[in-house]
Amino acid sequence: MFLVHAKPVQAARLLFSPETMSLTQGETVSVGLLLDPEGEAIIGTDVFLQFDPRFLELAKIEKTNTFPNQYALTINNQTGRAKFALVHPLGSYTRAYTKIAEVFVKGKSPVSSTVLAFNFTGATSTNDSNVVVDKGRDVLRQAQGAVFTINPVPGASQSVDNTSNTDDTDSDSTDIASDTEGEVAGGTTTTNVAITVPPPSGQVLSFPEASNTTIALTNEPDNQDSTLGKPGAAGGLSSPVAPVNPFAKNQGIGLLLLLVGLVLTYIVIRLVRAYLKRKEESLASDVSA
Repeated sequence: MFLVHAKPVQAARLLFSPETMSLTQGETVSVGLLLDPEGEAIIGTDVFLQFDPRFLELAKIEKTNTFPNQYALTINNQTGRAKFALVHPLGSYTRAYTKIAEVFVKGKSPVSSTVLAFNFTGATSTNDSNVVVDKGRDVLRQAQGAVFTINPVPGASQSVDNTSNTDDTDSDSTDIASDTEGEVAGGTTTTNVAITVPPPSGQVLSFPEASNTTIALTNEPDNQDSTLGKPGAAGGLSSPVAPVNPFAKNQGIGLLLLLVGLVLTYIVIRLVRAYLKRKEESLASDVSA
């Protein structure tokens, strides 16, 4: 989404509030997505999320008024992935600790613990979650996920799945488990989208995103519905916006306006000089007469 440059200094956080929630199977709740700039002037953010689609479903994602524009919103409840970008107009920024979006989560199946996590591998990666300042510099240093407990419907004859992190012989579950492998910040060396044990306080819930795709932002607000897309679309996906760099477009417009201004200034100066010359000639002729 953003074309970012990795730098060694990071000073911003993405996190959810609340960090832990309990809901009933079939219930939909909202969790706030917060941005902590930690003093930086933030011009935009890329958010990459992942979750276990056996237990969670993202109903929709709605931005707040912090960032005027939202781009490339995609929710895939089959693979357990979602991504979108929020951006300020050129010349604007945010320094406040604030909520930037509401994520609506539905509990699908009972489980003792499952995570809605950020794809974040650090400043060396540009294909994961980013918080961007001037000149495309990524300053995100931490991405804290949220842990959900999904309880069965009262009276229903079903048990809570306490083995969501074990191997599953079902082919769909195997695909989900192999979709993301990496290292979770805090010391865990094997990751699976489904996590059964909540991490200790302060541990970062984030997973690497194995992707080489970078989507550039367009310069116009995304008018698409922030829900799962049009009825009947396969998998309920929204179409991503065509890659366009808004900053290059704005720079081109700015240069064109500057050139037009210079030409108009030159014309005005020539007209003023011609007028003054004629005025002087008229005065000279009056004096000689």
